[in-house]
Order: sequence, then structure tokens, then C-alpha cells
Amino acid sequence: MTKLFFHLGKGRVVVDVPKANLAGVRSPPACQAVGNAGQLVSGSLSRTIGLEQIPNQVSGGDKALIILDDVTRETPTRIILPQILEQLGVAGVKDRDIQIIFALGTHRYMTQEEMSNRAGPEAMEKFQVQNHYWREEKMLRDLGTTASGTPILVNSKILEADWSIGVGTVAPHRIAGYTGGGKIVQPGLSGAETTGLTHLLSAKLAGEEVLGVAENPVRAEMEEIAGKAGLKMITNCVLDGKGGLTGCFSGDVVAAHREAVKASNEIYDIPIDHKVDVAIVDSHPADMDMWQAVKAIQAAERSVKLGGTIVLISPCWEGISKEHPELEEHGYLYPSEAQSLMDSGRLRDIVSVSAMYHIGQIREKFRIIVYTVGIPRRDTENLGFEYASDPQEAVDMALDGAGKSAEVLAFKRAAQIVPRIGDGR
Repeated sequence: MTKLFFHLGKGRVVVDVPKANLAGVRSPPACQAVGNAGQLVSGSLSRTIGLEQIPNQVSGGDKALIILDDVTRETPTRIILPQILEQLGVAGVKDRDIQIIFALGTHRYMTQEEMSNRAGPEAMEKFQVQNHYWREEKMLRDLGTTASGTPILVNSKILEADWSIGVGTVAPHRIAGYTGGGKIVQPGLSGAETTGLTHLLSAKLAGEEVLGVAENPVRAEMEEIAGKAGLKMITNCVLDGKGGLTGCFSGDVVAAHREAVKASNEIYDIPIDHKVDVAIVDSHPADMDMWQAVKAIQAAERSVKLGGTIVLISPCWEGISKEHPELEEHGYLYPSEAQSLMDSGRLRDIVSVSAMYHIGQIREKFRIIVYTVGIPRRDTENLGFEYASDPQEAVDMALDGAGKSAEVLAFKRAAQIVPRIGDGR
């Protein structure tokens, strides 16, 4: 037997896999330190891509909005935010004219403590810091539609600002290709209808067309929305396999993002020789709830033969997704079922429907076994997954079903990876 260790939140679990079955263990690498993280950020802000530096973009009297990603991300905002604020000060922008907002998309609202942990106590005292209250229609402004007809509803704060910057991290993402860039506005600062329809567009594309693909229809839609909302600039990070800052890119919303994508590929592109029968994955760092954890399933899809098995190990300490009760009620329906219920009016949350499409498609092709400490058996099975009472049971169930000669690949930090056969590009 070979012992394998997987993330379970801040802890880890161990499972035994027969040596004869194990085809490999893959994880994004931890990079050699590239210097002080603060210096990496300051270098990025002084060598902006496709734009002048911040002090040349704004001036005294301008109103500035700084958009931070939320608690589901690992972005080192406490390092980045002070340097952006310093440059705004150099430009003459007054503290009273600076606001900070957390781009939640349709995630739950962050607590005051969570906002303070990400922005810092000093920022909380000096500036207006708030969530994107996506459920409150009075906070949203109608900007018409995209070229493809998606209604554009965005937080009015970005429209009231003379200048805005989005701060986030770039890693592979099944819905947008990659996180970061214009995604800080769509879905970050958008209304639920806009987000639902954009996500549904992604759900109707194959995973290979989106995950780890920078130029895709969904990314184009997001960048169109960010442009119409007036997002002026981004600072995007790339983190290594241990969550350490390894790259920082500031500047034009598209150009700086694409440079960050190149750096992200060096970390999160995981080469594999061929598809296997079983993939065992943890969801780290997307551990909060099943809404986040399924990113690991979406990545594993690219490594498993049709009819094979995916084993997910995830804490999901906040359950399934309290912000999307229709998903909790119905589970990850097959796309035809979800579409039928939506057409009949029984499903109204388009964001939930898109999640059903995404994972329902995978359920149609693969067996999915889940070990989680945050979701009871009944609810796990209602989602459409098989339930395992401990990690070893999950692995044993997979091997019992796949046969004695089954090949197994293990992926750690799987919520951010892109398994690619050969060079894959």
C-alpha cells in the first residue's frame, strides 16, 4: 500500500492505495521564493501593463473604488491594499473619496471580522468598507445588455466612482476559464440575473472549451460587462502550490490578466500521460461549502475515462450553499431535469440552475463519491453523490467498483488545477 495525504481544510487525512493501482500523485508546485511579497506588489504597481501608474491615472477630487475579492479566495489583500492606498495618496486622492467593496458575486455576505481580516483594521476605520449587497435591487444599476443579450445589472458604486481597481488572484476556473481580470465585476459586483445567465452560458460549453482557456465566450462576456461598468485597472496575483505569492500583475484589465494567466499556467497546468479509471481529489483551498468544492470535481473530469469514478475529499464546513436554497432542495439535477423545472417556473434561481448544469453533466458521465464532514449523508445523496463515512471508505468504494486493475491518479489542491494530457496546450 501507498499512503496518500490530502487536505481537509487546515488539517489533512490519509488513505491507503495499492501500489499496483497508483498511476501518480499530482499537485501544483511550491515555487522558490522570489523575494519579499511587498516588493513583488510594489514592482507590479510601478511596472503597469498597458496603463500608466496609478498616480498618473487619478488626481485630487476623484472618487476611487477599490474592489477586493472575498473570503473564498486566498489573495493577499493585506499586502496589496496598503500599496494601492499609498499611490492614491501620492496622486492627491483624499481618504474621504476612497471606498472599498468586496466582490461577492452571489456568495454570502462577509462578516465584519472577515472584512477586517482581509482589508485590515486600519482600512476599516479610515474608509467606507462594505459588501456587494447583490440581493438588494436598489444597489444595482441597469446598463442595458451585452452584445449577446445578457441583461447587465451592476453595483452602483462602481458607476459612481471616477476610477476603480479590481484586486484578485488568477487560477484556472471552470466557469470563466480563469479567475481574475474582469471577473471582479461579473460576477463580483453584478446582480443575480446577470450572473446566472453568464454562468449558464458556461454550463452549455464543454469543460475543455472553458477550464484553462483564456479566450472563451464567457470571459469575453465578463470583460464586456466590466468595460461597460467602467473598471479601470486590475492588480492580479498568482499563488504557488502552498498559497505563497509568486507573481503580481497590474495594469489593463485584459492585458495584465493575460500575463497573469501565463504565470498561472506554470503553476496549475498538471501534465498527465493519459486518462485513468479513478481520480481522488481534495478541494483545497475551495473548502468552505459544496458550492466551492465542486471545482475539484470539474478539474478531475479532465483526467478520468468515461464511466470512471471521482472521489472528492472536502470539509464543506458551511454545508452546501445557504445562498442558493434551490440547489440544496433539488441537488445537482441532470441538465434536462433542471431545464424542465426552470421552464415550469419551479426553479427561479438561474445561478443554481447553472450549477446543476455544470455538475449534472459530470454526474451523467462519472460516478462521484464524496467524503465530507460538513454535509450529512442524506443531503450528500440528495445532491446526487455517493456518501462515504470516512476517506478510506471512499477510496475502497471506488476501487471495488472500478476493478482490481483500475488506474488511480491523486490530485491535491485540485480546485485550482488543469490536468492536461501531454503538454496539453
